[in-house]
Amino acid sequence: MFGPNYYSDSYFKTEFSHRSEEFKKLYSSLTSLIQEKFNLQNYDIIPIAGSGTTAMEAVIYSIKDKLNVIGVDGKFKDRWYSLSSALNKIDTHGTEVYCHLETSKSQIFDKENCIVDGISSFPYYKIPNNTKIFVTCGNKQLGGHPGLSFIFVKKDCWDLIKEDKLFVTNNLSLHRKYALNYQTPTTCPVQLYSQIYNTIKLFDFVSERERINHNSDLVCDLVGEHLVGLKRCPVITFKKEAMPYWIAQKYKIYNYNNNSDYYQIFTYSAPQQEYYNLYMDFKNDRS
Repeated sequence: MFGPNYYSDSYFKTEFSHRSEEFKKLYSSLTSLIQEKFNLQNYDIIPIAGSGTTAMEAVIYSIKDKLNVIGVDGKFKDRWYSLSSALNKIDTHGTEVYCHLETSKSQIFDKENCIVDGISSFPYYKIPNNTKIFVTCGNKQLGGHPGLSFIFVKKDCWDLIKEDKLFVTNNLSLHRKYALNYQTPTTCPVQLYSQIYNTIKLFDFVSERERINHNSDLVCDLVGEHLVGLKRCPVITFKKEAMPYWIAQKYKIYNYNNNSDYYQIFTYSAPQQEYYNLYMDFKNDRS
């Protein structure tokens, strides 16, 4: 509960394949909808089957030149640095890449003209101006099921991507080739395309941002001085000593069952009533 994946409940019957004309139409409609809904007409959108990590790995693998990993120190900065280093792409003069919202610290980092991991930040935080490439996934703030992510490449930045003949799923040039015909290179989760399309059609940025802010205020009122990072944020991080274990266990607070020093509550993922229930249990425990 209150974890990084949006709570969603849908039933789907798959009636066409990823090689059908119906899927091509769905692919086209989905990417056009995202461009219009979030004013991203300057970007080509490449859906990727898999998590946000899968999409970021494809970007890092596919970049032609060296990379300079910058931003807030934390789990995800370390992850992208390690991958870039393993691919022999680290250079302080390279194209800058960073995690927009370092959830391990609940800290935001903004810089223009970079490659951005927007997996946990989009669309609550605006993508910085002139971002060259950014990544997000459907299962966080956008309200989709896990298993579908999106790579956004600024239309004049494709020269950053190497031409690669290998038929592998992290080859972004391969995905682009198929995208020109509204296709994917390998079998993809058709039902997830349908679900995220229907969800984004109804997405209301203003109300979602207000909901995140409201839930952030509730949680921060409870944890007080034990807060780590931002007070209003899609993920609130706080020291475990702030919350009785029985509450953490009851609500399955993120990290309740491991040896991390911190709990985390994602302020967009659960039904609104659950945040109030948590708040009241916590308050009653103190009284």
